[in-house]
Amino acid sequence: MQLLLSIVSVTFYLLDLQAYIMHYFLYCVVRKLDMLAIYLYSLYMSLSEQLQSIGLSDKEAAVYLQSLSLGSFAVSDIAKKTGLKRPTCYLILEELAKRGLVAIVPQKDKLTYTAESPNILFARAEEQMQTVKQMLPDLFTIQKSTGARPTIKFYSGRTGIHSIYDDILSSGVTEYFYIGSSADLAKTAGEDFMAQWVRKRIDLGIHATGIRTEHSEINDTLYAKDAHHLRDIRFAPLGFELPHTIALYGTKVAVISAQQDSFGFIVDNADFRNTLQFLFKALWQISTPATVVKKSVKKSSAK
Repeated sequence: MQLLLSIVSVTFYLLDLQAYIMHYFLYCVVRKLDMLAIYLYSLYMSLSEQLQSIGLSDKEAAVYLQSLSLGSFAVSDIAKKTGLKRPTCYLILEELAKRGLVAIVPQKDKLTYTAESPNILFARAEEQMQTVKQMLPDLFTIQKSTGARPTIKFYSGRTGIHSIYDDILSSGVTEYFYIGSSADLAKTAGEDFMAQWVRKRIDLGIHATGIRTEHSEINDTLYAKDAHHLRDIRFAPLGFELPHTIALYGTKVAVISAQQDSFGFIVDNADFRNTLQFLFKALWQISTPATVVKKSVKKSSAK
């Protein structure tokens, strides 16, 4: 009797052990399947993102990936797989067919589709690379013809204004053009500085062509229109007021504020300079030529 009980006990123990082993085995299988599902999902998302990086939309990438796993399929099949509406799938498949990623196979009663080999993606990338290589020389030519990007330097205070005018003298130009007021210049740069600057300009042989406002003109022969001072002046039309001084020289445009907190900046860009030069010429044509000023005063300033 005791032997029988022992046998029964061992039998139940073995059955429990078998059940435990089976349960653990099933647990491992499910866990592996979960991990596989996670891996496949992450792989799918990674491929989807990569396909989007080469020009496909998120929906186009989803349809193409599902079509690879289906082989030959109908629109209803891809709609079930992706969760997209059938009209949307029709449009996407047509677009993928244009790209060569999907082939349309006409049947008697419906259209079926099949995904082309992924090698087509590599072939398209090679074609695009060859196209870019052929374009590069022309693109570089355009880049060179348009010149470098504009550079802008800002200046503040009277010292900064002096730096702007010194840049004109050191630029190596033989002429410069400006629009502004003599009175504003005397206020921002200082009369003594401008008197010295004008003499340096004349010594360097830099000709000045200016459009000024007659009502704010300073009456001094040092800054008047004449050949000796290498200066030609016209007065802007009545009512024309400019709150800043604009100077054009070389490839640069300098703008100087005449406000209380004086500041200025220089833009170095040939296209921008040429645009303002065109406007300068237009204003010059409607401005009045100045006459030589004979009266002289001790303190004054102009451009």
